[in-house]
Amino acid sequence: MKSKELFPAMFSRNAAAYQLRLDGIMARKEARGRQRVIELLDLRPGMRVLDLACGPGTLSKPIAALVAPDGELVGVDLAEGMIQLARAVGIPNASFQVMDIEQLAFPDAWFDAAACGHGLQFVPDLARALGEAHRVLRPGARFAASVPLSNDNQRPWMVIDEVVDRWLPPAPAATDQQPTRSMVADPDAFRALAL
Repeated sequence: MKSKELFPAMFSRNAAAYQLRLDGIMARKEARGRQRVIELLDLRPGMRVLDLACGPGTLSKPIAALVAPDGELVGVDLAEGMIQLARAVGIPNASFQVMDIEQLAFPDAWFDAAACGHGLQFVPDLARALGEAHRVLRPGARFAASVPLSNDNQRPWMVIDEVVDRWLPPAPAATDQQPTRSMVADPDAFRALAL
């Protein structure tokens, strides 16, 4: 099964639980990668910013606040459920659209900055997604992204996955994601592709 067939429905079904979890993490200031994305963008009032794979608007709200009052945040995600939650937040200077980050429907050089908080690992064609982000950014604009990294803190989750896998039928796998996941897991390869 292809990831674009699997993930939009899965993330839409679980959007509220995902948002609840992320809101707690953000409130406790535990989302260091996502916080760093915001810092690296060097945002100022009046900027137009694109939030790629925006989910329920986790980064959208703080980014929109930093570019207010006359700046604009545009969030895109493949999951309609995530977009509905992001819209429900009611951010006055933000709009949200269901859109594939590998095929952005924006003019060239349209945005002053772009962010992606923990979304690139779900993209089947990472080079295409990064190329699209580059295309819609103005010359000299900033792009910042965070990706989850494997570490020893994930060991408990691997044990849980092993137990769940033993007793439940296998979850559908997104076979087209492996190249991107391998690239994201290797910082040198990821850096080479991104730069």
